[in-house]
Amino acid sequence: MIQLYFLSAALTILGGLALALPDRPNPRQFLRHLGFILTDSKVRLTLGILNIVVGVLKIVSPMQGDVRIVGDLFPALAGMLAGLVLLLEFNRGVDEGTQSAVPAEGQAGQRRRKTARILVESGRLIGFVSIVVGVGHFLFPLELFL
Repeated sequence: MIQLYFLSAALTILGGLALALPDRPNPRQFLRHLGFILTDSKVRLTLGILNIVVGVLKIVSPMQGDVRIVGDLFPALAGMLAGLVLLLEFNRGVDEGTQSAVPAEGQAGQRRRKTARILVESGRLIGFVSIVVGVGHFLFPLELFL
């Protein structure tokens, strides 16, 4: 399905840009406006949800003529990982805004929190990888793994 293919490439690139663009003001007008849009928490939440949904759809239904599951594996995983990091960032912002008495966590909860922290801290790297995979996915439609 061509529409899903384009949506996957576009969302992977946008999710990567949301993670990779620096927080400081950019001298270029276009990047400044894009950074302003992509720093909005609602836009980031929407991008995260859409990236995960489209990533799952890419695994389930690849482009015609492509190998099932493996053909779109990297773009689907890159999009889902970028979406997960965006959702974790949003969740971290919500958690910081509502500091309440948190009950003692078990070992599984501590591991989950540590994994989330590692993913969020490496968000810029995940963003760059998502941009590269998204551009490659767009330029080479029927290549294996892209």
